[in-house]
Amino acid sequence: MFMDNNFNPMSAGNGSNNFGGSGAGGPSPIKPGKSIIIVIIGVLIAAGAYYFQFNGAGNIMNKIKDATNNMSNSIDTGSITNMIQTATNETQKVVNSTDPLNKKLNAYVGLLNNVSERVNDSYDRYLSWADYQNGPTGQERNIYGLYELNDYSNDFEKADQALALQPEHELDKIVRDYIAAYKEVEPLNEEAYNYYDQKDYLDDNMAKGKELHPKLVAAFDKFQAASDQLSAEYEKVDLVQRKLELEEYKKSGAKLAYASTNTLLTAQDMYIFLRDSLSSSEGDPAQINADTFKQKIDLYEAALTDLKTFKGKTADIKREYGITGDSLFDSFLDSSDDFAKAYKAYYRAVRDKNFPEVFGSEDFTEGTFGNFLYAYNNMIDKYNFMSAF
Repeated sequence: MFMDNNFNPMSAGNGSNNFGGSGAGGPSPIKPGKSIIIVIIGVLIAAGAYYFQFNGAGNIMNKIKDATNNMSNSIDTGSITNMIQTATNETQKVVNSTDPLNKKLNAYVGLLNNVSERVNDSYDRYLSWADYQNGPTGQERNIYGLYELNDYSNDFEKADQALALQPEHELDKIVRDYIAAYKEVEPLNEEAYNYYDQKDYLDDNMAKGKELHPKLVAAFDKFQAASDQLSAEYEKVDLVQRKLELEEYKKSGAKLAYASTNTLLTAQDMYIFLRDSLSSSEGDPAQINADTFKQKIDLYEAALTDLKTFKGKTADIKREYGITGDSLFDSFLDSSDDFAKAYKAYYRAVRDKNFPEVFGSEDFTEGTFGNFLYAYNNMIDKYNFMSAF
């Protein structure tokens, strides 16, 4: 592997993070009064890329450039391979062990990946049976309560340690707001969970449930706003850094790393466009601009064409992705083709306004956003697996 850069898949079909229940070819409208949740689960993580912007970019790239100064037009010789591997090992060592900003950002992603998902799931469960505006009455057909939250002390400990690191990052204040919001919602969630889990509403005619409702929704909404802000700001920084990373790959001669990352970035660009289109239309895929969708497809297919030129180039693959690179690259390439099949089906549905019936946010029927998202996640998984060796 040339650099330590992992991508994290979007959480597909768990009832949160998407847009609700069912809809024609895409997630359904939001529950009344509930903000749209866009958790960063499916957002790309730049583990090593941040190093290029903050504190020491020159040091890492000098090591890589030293390994490529005498390449001429080829990087296939054994000596060059050894030099690249030396630079790669040094890069990974510095990125993984000593960069304070890398530690900050990894810790913050941990909050979003682990904490936000469960809190949002609990809120979804609550609003699946309790009216957002009026609260529970005790006359509901089904009273599901909420989900119990897990122990996230390790995640928050890492975040606290990261916040103490210098230099200060623009995300630090947002993380502090996020932590404060969690501290408000967690005890209320626990109180409500116990109340409904023990069916105490049968003893007090839902009196406590009615009392808790406005406090609950206020705390959940505040947490969601903090979570959405952290997700959005993190994504902005990540996109900038990924583009800088591509340029560094190009300069250093890591042609396959460039092609692989560029393919995944164009897939991410397509995902973000679709996600934001569905968000702004409350999950209505008929509102997606088919022409813009096609432009995103064209960019991806150009990147995929470049990636496919490396198929069968064992020396290139092994040099950048290790001795197991051949089979792992083929797996990533297959997943990239599967993604193309998924987005083409969804594009046709959008273009022709002919959407398959969807039975819920977990529906992965061909021609739906769920199917698109499943293929996108699989592509990310294969990239990560290839990059891990």
